[in-house]
Amino acid sequence: MSEDEKNNVQEILTEQAEIITPLLQIKGTSRWVLVLRGVIIALIGLLLVAMPGQSLVVLTTIIGIFIIIDGLFVTFSSFRLAGRGKAFTVIYGILMLILGILMVARPLAMDVVWIMFVGVWQVISGVMLLTAKYPKGRGVLMRISGGLSIVLGVAFLFFPLLSLASVIWVIGILLMVAGITLLISGALLSPAK
Repeated sequence: MSEDEKNNVQEILTEQAEIITPLLQIKGTSRWVLVLRGVIIALIGLLLVAMPGQSLVVLTTIIGIFIIIDGLFVTFSSFRLAGRGKAFTVIYGILMLILGILMVARPLAMDVVWIMFVGVWQVISGVMLLTAKYPKGRGVLMRISGGLSIVLGVAFLFFPLLSLASVIWVIGILLMVAGITLLISGALLSPAK
């Protein structure tokens, strides 16, 4: 590869890095910030792929804690409201508290419930796509999409733990790719002046 081609590749990667991360828009951003972010994101992705079950439990627990805190805020702030909205807000806050407590106490069970709801949703969506009326000659792709949605939904319903692991693996792989991209982008950037 000639020196001009190397420079062109570096310019293209630099331009893509500027699009990829808003950190580059901040004057004086160090390229090592991108490298560090890339390493951290790639390691998180690797952990998700290597330990999907444990990662899912930790993630569900963290989300459960957030829902508990949010439910407390909603419940307590509802006491300041007046009228019909107050009762709805109190009920909503209490339901959030219950959901959050269940997610912290039984994270894997809640994950299975979640993936099964997604499975039911996929089957219903697939049936709707298969049975909908389309203009002549324009429904083939929609029907294929409907069939795939049903297959995905059935897989989620009959193999919920494997489905959860698959979702975590896909997220992990995407995070590894994003992290490696940031790492390379940071390494190829010219030092800030």
